[in-house]
Amino acid sequence: MANSNPTEPDGDTLFPASTPTLSILSLPTEILDRMVDFLSPNTRDLSSCALAHRTFLRLTRQRVFTTVTLQSSDALERFVALCSPPSSSSSPAIKSSIEQLKIRNLERHDWTWPSRIPVLLGSGQLTRLRELQILCSIVDLDVMFFSSLEHFVRLETLVLAGPNFMCVSELIRRISSLPALTHLTLNLDGIRWSPVPRDLISSPLNGNTRHVSPCLRLTSLSITAVDPRMSELVDWLIGTSTSVDMLWIEFWDEAVLEDVGRLISACGDALKDLTLDTCSEGVSAGALDHVDLSMNAKLSHLYLPRISFADLASVVRVLATTPSAALKHLSLRISDAHTFRTPFLEPDQSWSDLDAVLADETTSG
Repeated sequence: MANSNPTEPDGDTLFPASTPTLSILSLPTEILDRMVDFLSPNTRDLSSCALAHRTFLRLTRQRVFTTVTLQSSDALERFVALCSPPSSSSSPAIKSSIEQLKIRNLERHDWTWPSRIPVLLGSGQLTRLRELQILCSIVDLDVMFFSSLEHFVRLETLVLAGPNFMCVSELIRRISSLPALTHLTLNLDGIRWSPVPRDLISSPLNGNTRHVSPCLRLTSLSITAVDPRMSELVDWLIGTSTSVDMLWIEFWDEAVLEDVGRLISACGDALKDLTLDTCSEGVSAGALDHVDLSMNAKLSHLYLPRISFADLASVVRVLATTPSAALKHLSLRISDAHTFRTPFLEPDQSWSDLDAVLADETTSG
């Protein structure tokens, strides 16, 4: 039926079949980039955009798919296959997008596959990798493990839950070869504490001379130590003039505090956050006496290990060495069966001294 009102166009006239449709492929690259930039603050929106069209997938790949977690040898094999060269030159390889790689081992029958990761993903792979976390013990360490790590020249964060049976001097050499490393977390359980050469700047390694950087740029250092023999590692850390502002030490044997105390003093004004934690029942007064905070003028966060009520005076001595008004957060745990059985314990001189030190810190802050 014809339209009775000549001034009103037909529906077919409003939307003719010949009207061209707008294709994403026809949009200029600049407009597509602006759309991705607009969505980039919201990861969920950007992920939805990436799945909407392969064009957006290509543009958002380096912003969305940046973290990979591997939990089995099968997952490692599939990931290595994904990192192989793409079949089409127009599709960038996923390896150029990964910035964070996390390794957890959920296979109880195979504990060796994590040691193969740097070897398989070494030279030419994961060129944008900034963080590597190996959150499982490394057994049967591949001889090329650390030498392959050197290919990750942008690596800023390294977390190692091993490596078992590795010589501490070799560990030092390999850490020193990572030029961009700023955050280091080590579990030293199983490390071999053999003597460390005096001169690690130039030392023979497998017949070749390896030059080790004398200065690291570490700003965050976390160490879990089962064995108290940390003097070699601490000597090296002090000699590298690191500017560590966050230091986290977990230990089983309180004897380690003698070396840790030297490291704390060497950190100087750079240290802002200090955590000393023990896996044992508590720390004695004699061990805590090795901790001197007089050089840490900008310390703002302090977490002290669990102590016995009878050793409260040692905590007072540690806090009294703090010269700064920057201390904002203090965590102190006092555990003693006698304390809990006597809830109305009369305050002695140690409690009064502690109260005076804290009051002085509060007033000066």
